[in-house]
Amino acid sequence: MLGLTPVTAYELLGYTNPSTIYSINAGRCLPDLTRLLKLSTLRTPSGYRINIDWIITGEGEKLLPSKQTARNIKVEKILSTCSTKKISAIVTLLD
Repeated sequence: MLGLTPVTAYELLGYTNPSTIYSINAGRCLPDLTRLLKLSTLRTPSGYRINIDWIITGEGEKLLPSKQTARNIKVEKILSTCSTKKISAIVTLLD
C-alpha cells in the first residue's frame, strides 16, 4: 500500500527488529499507539493514507483519501507533543 518493505517499515516506525512488521502483517499483534500515530501521517504516492480503523478492526477501506480536517490536524499536533506515558494514560482512560 505505502510501497514500504518490512525493513524500511520497521526502521521508519522505530522497531528494533523487522520480525515485528511480519507479525503485524500476519495479524499476530497490533502496533502500539505511538506507531499507529506515525502510520496515520504516512501517505501513498497518490496521496492516500492508511485507515487506522482498518488496521485495528479489519473493517472498512484499507486506504482513505488524505483529506485532513482542521480537527484531525489539531489532534495529531497535540498527540505528537505528548510523551508515551501520557498517551498510555489516555488509552487506559478510553478503555
